[in-house]
Amino acid sequence: MNHQNTTNFKATALTSDTLRTRAPSIFASGPMSNVSKRYTFVPTARIVEGLRDLDWVPVDVEEQRIRSESRRGFQKHMLRFRRAEQMETLDEWNVELVLLNSHEIVRRGSARLLVGGVVDPAYGKTRPDANAVIQGAPAADFRLLLAHNPRLAPLGAAAGFDLQLSGHTHAGQFFPWTLAVRLVHAPHVAGLSREGNMTVYVSAGTGTWGPPVRFGTNPELTLLRLVRA
Repeated sequence: MNHQNTTNFKATALTSDTLRTRAPSIFASGPMSNVSKRYTFVPTARIVEGLRDLDWVPVDVEEQRIRSESRRGFQKHMLRFRRAEQMETLDEWNVELVLLNSHEIVRRGSARLLVGGVVDPAYGKTRPDANAVIQGAPAADFRLLLAHNPRLAPLGAAAGFDLQLSGHTHAGQFFPWTLAVRLVHAPHVAGLSREGNMTVYVSAGTGTWGPPVRFGTNPELTLLRLVRA
């Protein structure tokens, strides 16, 4: 996918048949074997249909390459959605659900929130660039950066963001990685931390990486509320 510019392209809605061809894991009917019974499986296909009902349509898709045949059909996948009424426009205010080295301005009354997103370093096709995210951006009352990997916090702080939201670490997921993760990601392992003038929040998330277990960590769904200081 070419995500150098996330708004200025004309799009074609992808059918379910196309999604099934390009990313079969979207249509997995159940979780991988040996997943904890506490894990609630939600098929991506159901989410796609729910978004379609709300007039968001998929316009691009990618699926992770597999290293083990046991993961075939259960790879990570990324979908890009656009509002149905904006399919054939090149308007700079088109709204999308994927943010890769780009930004959007969210307005509420006179307040302006800049929401930016950078690619993960593992993406490979382009590098995370927090400065590119805000290039040409208008003034904003608050700047929020979405960065999957918390190790990108120095880039976000240097670019002038106020808050970075990250995941990736799973808080170590299970012992002894709950200790080892601190060697790689400290001080941005889980929960709140600081990077210069920027606040960082790292969610432990609900999923797993590798063995489908958690030990010594708790899964979480995080609700953050931004209020005026």
